[in-house]
Amino acid sequence: MSTAAVSTTSIYAELQAFSHNRQTDVKQLGKALQSGDLAGAQQAFNALVTLGQGGPFANGEPFAKNSRAQAFETIGQDLQNGDLAGAQAAFTALTAKGTDTVQATQPAPAVVVTISGNGTNPPPVPGTTDSIYKQLQAYRQTRSTDLAQLGQDLQAGDQAAAQPTWPT
Repeated sequence: MSTAAVSTTSIYAELQAFSHNRQTDVKQLGKALQSGDLAGAQQAFNALVTLGQGGPFANGEPFAKNSRAQAFETIGQDLQNGDLAGAQAAFTALTAKGTDTVQATQPAPAVVVTISGNGTNPPPVPGTTDSIYKQLQAYRQTRSTDLAQLGQDLQAGDQAAAQPTWPT
């Protein structure tokens, strides 16, 4: 049994970066809508769409909360139709209090260790096009495979194979 590699970027750090980038893009969208810049608003909207595709949510959306996802979708439709007033109203709904943004005041964990890979498959590289969700799925699959191998090694009485081999 091999030991997994330790990633230098934690999921927590990736979520923080996602949240920061989303907040920046939402502010840009708000500024463009407020100034009546439909092209700028469309560009900021597209940046949020792209961010969501590589983000932590399974649906590839930039927002997990259904009400925010719907408001975001409405903004996109209104921008496509050239309806500035509609997009502004939907933006108000998107940014209303009680939303699902990550608060900057959350305490950071004392220690974060992200384990991925199984010795034969390299761990996912942070910042690639894989979303955090996909990386988490890959990690869970690898962990399941490693645990199954450990069970087989222990059942066969092969204690040497069941021992972790730590990288040097």
